[in-house]
Amino acid sequence: MHVTWTVRETPDASTNHDLYYAYSKDKGRTWRNNAGTVVATAGVAPLASDAADLKVWSIARNRGLMNQESQVVDAAGIVHVLASHLPASAADTADFTAARDRAVLVHYWRDKASKVWHQDYTPFLERSARGDIGVDGRDNLYVASGDSSTDKLHIETASKASTWSDWTIRHTSSPIYYSDPLIDHERLSTLGVLSIFAPRYGGSQIDVQDWNTAG
Repeated sequence: MHVTWTVRETPDASTNHDLYYAYSKDKGRTWRNNAGTVVATAGVAPLASDAADLKVWSIARNRGLMNQESQVVDAAGIVHVLASHLPASAADTADFTAARDRAVLVHYWRDKASKVWHQDYTPFLERSARGDIGVDGRDNLYVASGDSSTDKLHIETASKASTWSDWTIRHTSSPIYYSDPLIDHERLSTLGVLSIFAPRYGGSQIDVQDWNTAG
């Protein structure tokens, strides 16, 4: 079991910060930090959400960091996290809405063998929406993301062969969707079908898009 999270210090989302990680090898009875040290036991000593030894990547406050985005674990046991925040070149801002207008999708991943975390910025804007990341049976990555400024749904991919560096937009929808699309992870990993649940803007209609990932 793998968990990743950020911490918010106040009700103001601009105080979201950092990427934290823990995992369990015994169905949640005990929890380990990135180095493999047991740091918590269920019912006895819970995880401290902001513990220094659980932080795996520093992301400062005032970076427009979105909370509760998405993660997936591939067949090789590599943890992939989809986050979004300001690009490295952008200045800090305490205006969360303004920061989100410039926020990009960021891929964080943990090499299982070395336990080293990596960060890859993508060029894809997301605004105030949240994306979802999934993996197919060949450990290629797929992201479904909504742009809350344009009401368009985007599908982006990165291949395992490139070590997930060749991020490419595969599809952009008409401007009809609103926020937070979701991927059917089981269908993608076992059947090779990218099935996306996407709410339409301004109404109660829900669409499910099915894409064949073969090739």
